[in-house]
This record gives sequence, structure tokens and C-alpha cells, in this order.
Amino acid sequence: MSKIRVLLAGESWITVSAHHKGFDHFAAGMYDNGQRHLAAALASDPFIEYTHMPGHEVPESFPLTMEELKQWDVIIISDLGSNSLLLSNSVFLEGKREPNRLQLLKEWAAQGGALIMCGGYLSFAGFQASAKYFRTPIEEVLPVDIY
Repeated sequence: MSKIRVLLAGESWITVSAHHKGFDHFAAGMYDNGQRHLAAALASDPFIEYTHMPGHEVPESFPLTMEELKQWDVIIISDLGSNSLLLSNSVFLEGKREPNRLQLLKEWAAQGGALIMCGGYLSFAGFQASAKYFRTPIEEVLPVDIY
């Protein structure tokens, strides 16, 4: 039996904080992710091959073709806004056109791919509606309405 290939996209963050103490101040930053427990659970199953793609890698590394998407049986999007899937450096910095990865994910799911969206500040509508999955092809395949 072949392994079930699972990709988690997102579920990582960089936090920058400003500290003001009287006249003095400094900034501090840190990187973290929240996928450790999922990774441990899936690693305990010999029939699952798990890969985590941190959010900052998604714009450049997430699949751009149906052929690349079909390498995965399950794709989990967690705490990752739609812009991370839509705006690669080629699109954002150079104004080039690329395939709409949200449409590709919809088509991939329609062909039998298992798409999961986990909650988070940048899932579904997102905190202050910043995830922007409302009225996208992703909303059409999720079992929820996004407002």
C-alpha cells in the first residue's frame, strides 16, 4: 500500500513586538509554528508521509500546476490567507500572470483531492476579514459559507 501524502500549508508566523520603557525602546522578533502536535501524530502512522510548508514559503513553493497538486492526497490550509496562494514574487513584484492556485485547488478537490481548511486568524474570512477566501473558488468547495 502506498503512503498517503499530506501537505500542510501555513500554520507558521513571525511576531514583531515593540517595547517602550521610558525613553528607551527596542523591537524584538520571533518565528514560530503551531504544527508540532499534528506532525507528531501523523509521524506515528507508517502509512502517512507528512510535509509542512511554512506560510512564508507558500508564495514561491506551493504547487502551480494540477500535475504538482496531484502529488498530494491531502492538502491542509491552516492560518494562511488567500494572498499567500495568489501572490508569488513573480506576480507581486514583477506583475507577471500565473495560474490561480485557488481555482486549481477547487479543480483538484473536484477530482478527488482531500482539501482541509483549519481555523486561525488567516483562515476562512480571517481576523478582520483579512484572509479573503470569501467569494473565491475555495469557498465553493468548503462545507461552510464564508462571510
